[in-house]
Amino acid sequence: ETLQQLQTRNRELAEAREQQGATSEILRAISSSPTEIQPVFDVIAQSARRLCDGNYCTVARYDGELVHLAAHAYVRLEGVEAMQRFFTKPPSRALALGRTILDGAVVHIPDALADPEYDQSVAQAVQFRSIVGVPMLRDGASIGAITVSRAEVRPFTETEIALLKTFADQAEIALENARLLGELRARTGELTRSVEELTALRDVSRALSS
Repeated sequence: ETLQQLQTRNRELAEAREQQGATSEILRAISSSPTEIQPVFDVIAQSARRLCDGNYCTVARYDGELVHLAAHAYVRLEGVEAMQRFFTKPPSRALALGRTILDGAVVHIPDALADPEYDQSVAQAVQFRSIVGVPMLRDGASIGAITVSRAEVRPFTETEIALLKTFADQAEIALENARLLGELRARTGELTRSVEELTALRDVSRALSS
């Protein structure tokens, strides 16, 4: 092997270890607080921005009607303010997040300033140029999205997009775990109340019979 090949292989191994470390950190966040979604989204936003060499990352949830901001990393205050008008509203094709949710597929915008659909006021406020969006899917339906953006025109690689898909899968697992645990707790609460009511009825019956 040449020195250049060795350097390339070492760099790839280092990147693979870093990616593995990030996915492990997300899984730890899921297992340590299965009903707390926010720590998971925060780790995903930070990891996605860093490992995909982006300047910004946004994570959003979609309830079937409205888009909700879940987490963001390194988005400037004026950028967050510019984007806020698109949240707690139906998804819009004016942002990569909205397109990703509506299409339920990867959206890759090489240059937001050259995209006729993209909201230019947001692109300029946040300094978005190259953007990639990956959907969170449950049974084929969009339940959210992750976008990573760069301040310069530099499209994302297939490897980076594949990593974002892994993060999106982990986000879906976290949401599903929280939903199932919430349902289980609600059902347990209902059963507890039913048992208490039956116990009270039994005590009343005993009192009447005696």
